[in-house]
Amino acid sequence: MATLEPSFEEVLDLAKRLPPRQKLQLIEAIVPDLVAPLAAAEGKVQPLRSLYGLWKDLGVDLSAEDIDAVRRDMWGTFPREDV
Repeated sequence: MATLEPSFEEVLDLAKRLPPRQKLQLIEAIVPDLVAPLAAAEGKVQPLRSLYGLWKDLGVDLSAEDIDAVRRDMWGTFPREDV
């Protein structure tokens, strides 16, 4: 005989019918089941690495004038007339 699993809504409805003390007991019973999966998920999240100083060991030295010159070169023909 196959047993049907209750839906989330059914479980929530039943939990809402409990008196406050039993709701607290339910929470205390459920929390230990959540601790391990949440701790494992937190361990997998890698903090983002700062890109500041990414090329410091490559000897790249760009000045504001260099950047301005490249921008002028890139945007010099924008918008193009031949399109």
